[in-house]
Parts: sequence; C-alpha cells; structure tokens
Amino acid sequence: MTPRQRTAVRAVRLRADADGRIGPATDLAAAECLAGQAAAGARVHLHTAAFTGPLTEWARTLGRGAPGAVVLAADPTARPLADLLAERLTGGSADRPAVVCDPGELAGALARVTGSAPGNGASPYAARVLTPAQAALAGVRARAADTLADLELLARRANGPIEVALRPAAAGDGTWAPEGELVAGLGGLADRLARARLVPRPRLSPAELTPAAAEALAASGIARATIAATAQAGEEHRLRAALSAATAAGLSCAVEFTVPGPKGESGGPPEASPTAAEHVARLLRACPDAVPDLPAAPLAALAARAAFAGVPPHAAAAAELRRHRRTLRAFARRALVGGYGATAISAGAHDLWWEHSEAVAAHAGWVADVVAAGGTVLTPADAAGPVRGYADADTRAPGPGVLLIRTEADRDALLADADAARRRGVFPARLFDPAPTLAGLCRLGRGGCPAERGRRLYVDPRGRVRGGPHGPVLGKVGEPLEELRAALRERTAAGCSCLPSGWAPAAPRLWLDRVLDAARSVAALRALAARGEHPAPASAPSSSDGGPLAVSGLGGALGHAAAPAPRWPEGLVLLRDGGAHLLHHGPSGTWARLPAPLAVLVELRLDLGPAAADHLARHHAMSARTAAAALERAGAALERLTASPATSPDTGSTDGDDQP
Repeated sequence: MTPRQRTAVRAVRLRADADGRIGPATDLAAAECLAGQAAAGARVHLHTAAFTGPLTEWARTLGRGAPGAVVLAADPTARPLADLLAERLTGGSADRPAVVCDPGELAGALARVTGSAPGNGASPYAARVLTPAQAALAGVRARAADTLADLELLARRANGPIEVALRPAAAGDGTWAPEGELVAGLGGLADRLARARLVPRPRLSPAELTPAAAEALAASGIARATIAATAQAGEEHRLRAALSAATAAGLSCAVEFTVPGPKGESGGPPEASPTAAEHVARLLRACPDAVPDLPAAPLAALAARAAFAGVPPHAAAAAELRRHRRTLRAFARRALVGGYGATAISAGAHDLWWEHSEAVAAHAGWVADVVAAGGTVLTPADAAGPVRGYADADTRAPGPGVLLIRTEADRDALLADADAARRRGVFPARLFDPAPTLAGLCRLGRGGCPAERGRRLYVDPRGRVRGGPHGPVLGKVGEPLEELRAALRERTAAGCSCLPSGWAPAAPRLWLDRVLDAARSVAALRALAARGEHPAPASAPSSSDGGPLAVSGLGGALGHAAAPAPRWPEGLVLLRDGGAHLLHHGPSGTWARLPAPLAVLVELRLDLGPAAADHLARHHAMSARTAAAALERAGAALERLTASPATSPDTGSTDGDDQP
C-alpha cells in the first residue's frame, strides 16, 4: 500500500470524568491499538484535545483533515453520546464511516476500517501516537524490554520532569513480576532517568505487591508506587499485606480504588449496592487515605449507603465527596445566579436549566447540539435542595435549596427583610442563612443575570426555550441552535431578561447592594464557623453558636457616629464578631482580620470619603497631617485586600469560600 493509499484513521477514547462530563481521554490501551495500525502502514491519530462547542462542533473538529474513518471507543456511560456523535460525523453519508465500539474492541474495529492486521509490540511513543508530555497521563506498559525502550525514548525526548506510571501488562499477557528482568533494567537506567527528570512509578494490584516485589523495586531505586485496589471480597486483606510489604521495603505507596460493575465487569458504571458499599467500607478501614477512582454519582450513592462511615473528614474519599457536592452547588449557582464571562454566546449555551415536563433523556440529541462542551444541564433536583419562592420559605429556618425571586410577593418579602437588616441590624434567616442559595436577584436590578447574553437557556414546563424564566421565548425544544442563536442576537441584550413586565415598581433603595453583600458575607462566615474554619478563631466566638455579630451599615456604623454610606465598593463588608474585626472581600473570597483602630479608619474612609479627615480632626483631635496619614494607611490596607486573595492588610488573611 503506497503512502497515498494508506487509510487515515482518527480515533477518540470517550470517557466520563469525575464530575460526569464526557470528553476525550489520553488512554494508553487506545494508543497501543493505534500504534499497531501505524506499524502496519496506516496513518493514525488519537484525538486527545478537549472539545469546544456543542456536539456539532465536536463532529466538525474530528472531520478536519478529511480522515478516511473515525472510530469512537466509549464506555457504556459514554455510549449514547458516542452514537449521537457518529450520526453527526456521517451526516447520512457513507463516504466517511464513523464506528462506535467498546474500548476492548478497538483493535478489531481499527482492523476492519483499515483492512490491515496490526503490527505486534508497537510502542505508541515510538509511533508518535503519544507525545512525551502525555506520558504523565497515559503511562508506560510494564513489559520488560519494551518498557525500558520506552523509558529510554522518553528520557531523550522529554523537556521537563515527568512522573510515568508503569501500568500492568494488557489483558492476556499475565501480571508483571516486579522482581524480574524489568526491575533489573530499571536499576541500570536509574542514573539516566534521574538526569532526564523522569520518575517511573509502578502501578500494581495489592496481590502483585509481594514482599519480594517491594524489595526488588526499592533495590532498583524506585521510591514510590501506586496500589490499584478493587472493592471486592477479601481485597482489604490483600491491601494490608501489600502496605506492610511496602513499608518494610521503605517504599512509599498511594492507594486508589475502583468499584466494579454489577456483574464484576470493568468499564461499566460502578455498582452502588449495599454489598459494594460494604466492600468500600472495608477497604477504607484498611487504608483511610485511599483515593476513589470513581465518578461523582456512584461516589455519592456509595456514601448514602454508609460506605464512608467512620472515615475521618480529612480522608481523600470524604474530601472528594465534598468536592463533588461543592461542584454541583457551584454549577447550580452559576446557572441560577449568573457570573459568566463578558463575552456573548458563541457556540452553545454554558448551562441549560430544564423544567420541561418531559425528561431530559428524551431530548438528548437536541441537548447535545445546544449545550457547549463543559456546559451543564441542570434540573431543580440538582440545586442541592428544593427550589422555592422566597416568600414561601420558613422565616426562622429556611433550610437548604434555592430561594428564588419568582413573583412580586417574593421580591417584596426580600425587600422587607433587607429593610429590617438595614434599620435594626438584625439578620433575617431567609436572607442571611448559609444553607439556601438566593437566586433571581437580577429581578431587583442587582447582580449578574444568568440569562445575560444567552449564556444560560431556560426550558419552561411547556418545552419553550427562553433566555430566562420570564425572558422572551426564543423557540422550542428541538429547534436548531442556529435559530436559537439568531433569536438571542435579536431579543437578548446585555442586562436582565428575567424581569416580568407587569410588576409594580418598588421604592428605590440605594443601599440594597450593601445589604446583599452583607448577607453573603454573614452566610459565608457562618459556614466557615460551622466547619471549624473561622478566620479569627482565637478571639471571636463562632457566629453559628449565637456569638455577638455586627455588620457595618446594618443598624449603623461599627466605629463612628456618622451616617453610613449607602454604597461601598462591590463585595466589601466589615464585620465585628466578638472581639475580632473582619474585612471580607466577596469577589476574591478573602478574609482579613484588622486591629480595631484600623477597622475604624477603614470604615470612616469608606463611609465618609473626603470628609473622613475632617471627621477625625473634629471628633478625635487629630491634626490634618496625622488624619491624612491614618486614612492613607487604611487605603493601602483596602488596596492590598482587594488586589489579591493571597494578601491582606495587617495581620494577614484567611481565604474562605464565600458561597453558601
């Protein structure tokens, strides 16, 4: 076959990440299959770059260069999306076949497309299917002479430090024996690998890490290894034995664990049954620091079945579960509240808020063609609690979920709470509690609108697509993205498209932004205190335990008798919790503890502006020069706080999550 006749094949390994997003993966097994075809004379390419735009853009990206065929290897969780992508790639034409297969069938699918049997023992690095930089993600197969050749090749080509996983041999080749020829070769390569800053890290199952294997690895200069455990019967005993062997040999080991599918198969969705939860619990009792190699949904399902019972809160599994919950809340908050970049919608919505009476799955193809890669599809169930109108929430304990400014009554209830906070210095629970998320504030003319410039689309219960819950109807479910984009350009401009036209105007409140910023800061402080992360734990009682808490501008100023200014810089709030004065910058999430005199100066500067110097001269007997110097110090403190989340005035800062 001449070079011009060689079949050009592009392959993609589709896999869901920890947050359930599906995209290309840098997969060693897929690269080896392509390297075999390259050895047989085919032109091959493994697509590993992240996709942008909706599914149609994915297909356009894979079709660049007019490959003769595209092969999509997908796990069961990614198979529906792979089938849709194959449809977009072919477009009803047989000129460019698109094949979808299971990952284990990729070699056969490539052979059928190219008509060539793969070459044996081809290295994906020698065939340039993978670059040296990708070795940190893909690793190297542990097959004695082949592994040593790959490591030598990477040492010549690498431009920086790389930690390379030595992965077990492929299925059918047996398990690799770390005490054999490979380890001896690693010892001989140790100096060369060190000069190239290439660090091999063996990846073994608990059964493979025997005392002899651990001693051999340590003797070859290997300092760290990864134990890949599977939550199954008896694995905790094998894991304890492997950790003991590693410790005796002076080998540092990280432990990862996976959960097999319902019938023990790999590649499918992990099982979250009571039996699987018990196996996970036993593994975590054997090694509390084991890291779950699981998608977020099965991880949460296992946690609900007490798989993490007794696990310390700082353990990796518990931390990953908290990260997943924070991510889900952040997705929901972004879709509900906004906070997108300044650019207009280009190719697909960032988020799709779905309240249609029909299930999302029934419109999967349309959703994939409308939502951009990296975007999210959210329903009210994803909002970490129920979605309720603000006026309907319990005034004493609103609980988790979303409090939405949906009706005129909701708006009036929130304004009444804000009035009470400003005049009397009280903290109404609906507005200041850290549990719920406030949404729809754009209908008060405050905050970013989630529908601004079409970054989020809303599907109402009748299947109509809008820019926001009360925004203009752009089309309906099933209509092409191009038509929706044309409607967005015509009807959606910068600003809020959620405000109903029939609402009676509310009295203007110039100070409302300051109250809303205070509400977010108080909620953030209470959340930090509940987690034991109060910015000033030694001097201030926990605000969640009823300690004295006051906020500048609510019920008056903290350190002077003048009238508070109706507005401060966005997101800047001064609080006094017990004996500690705290300055919070919401946009960066930074907390700074201020000495009381500096707190007074900061408050005066923000409340009185140029008149602050005269106030100091009149009420504190300061000379004009001393007052100016003091206020300059306060200005410098403010500049340091707002310039970077890593710095703060005076005694330093504590970074905290300012999202409820």
